[in-house]
Amino acid sequence: MRIAISRRGVTLTELMVVLTILGVVAGLAVPNYFRTLEVSRSNEARANLNVIHMGQKIYKLNNNRYWPGGGGTDTTLSNINSNLNIDITTTFYTLSVTSGAGTGAAATYSATASRGNTGAKTFTITQAGTITESGSYG
Repeated sequence: MRIAISRRGVTLTELMVVLTILGVVAGLAVPNYFRTLEVSRSNEARANLNVIHMGQKIYKLNNNRYWPGGGGTDTTLSNINSNLNIDITTTFYTLSVTSGAGTGAAATYSATASRGNTGAKTFTITQAGTITESGSYG
């Protein structure tokens, strides 16, 4: 008669199989996670540009021109918020607003949200409300 011997513990082979499976899953999930993170940050940049667009429309109604005047550019977030009477914050993108130069009232503007690193996504909105993008998610 044989007595059944219960074994305790895990063999090295079983441990290696589990670690290999975890490595494959992590290898597939991590790049997808970072791309999803960049897409969500891009959505924030687009939303901020739409807020700037609405602020520019109101500014033009009140002042008969877009801000900043005289073909200038402003990249200071506090200036953008106070002059356009909006309240946006951004951590991942740098915002800038440029008005078109010309005689009399500025008839055009563009606002840009850029990530800062070379080749990264950059979004631009114009007075027509059209958002264009360039670059990639890296």
